[in-house]
Amino acid sequence: MIFLGALGWHVRGLHNPARRQAVRELATAAKASILCLQETKVSSFDPPLARETADAIYSSWFSLPADGTRGGIAIFWNPDVVCMTNLTLHHFLISATVTLLQSGLAGLAFVLSMVYGPAEDALKPEFLQEMKDLTPPPPRP
Repeated sequence: MIFLGALGWHVRGLHNPARRQAVRELATAAKASILCLQETKVSSFDPPLARETADAIYSSWFSLPADGTRGGIAIFWNPDVVCMTNLTLHHFLISATVTLLQSGLAGLAFVLSMVYGPAEDALKPEFLQEMKDLTPPPPRP
């Protein structure tokens, strides 16, 4: 049986091999289909770094680069269990449509957004506007 869970972790940087190993081991133990990481502090995920960070079942990934030593978001997923489409990079978040491929829930879709907000007060209005723009309008009667 395949588990359709997700694991989110504020990792505080992935430059240390021991930290990448800890992420990989926890993700493997959790058996989640989606792995979401915040504050990766990584400017670019290449295949070797992705393999060191996530187990082989997470063969697909998408990332928002860090801004120097701040931020960085990555989403890894098992393409045998979920399909990610409409992958979008914003300034403070990654958004994607997730469609389940397994079990009685096959075909169910939802939007997943991973957010990493700024620490600087000057950037908070931009961050809040981005969140507001992402919010769907309320239903009309």
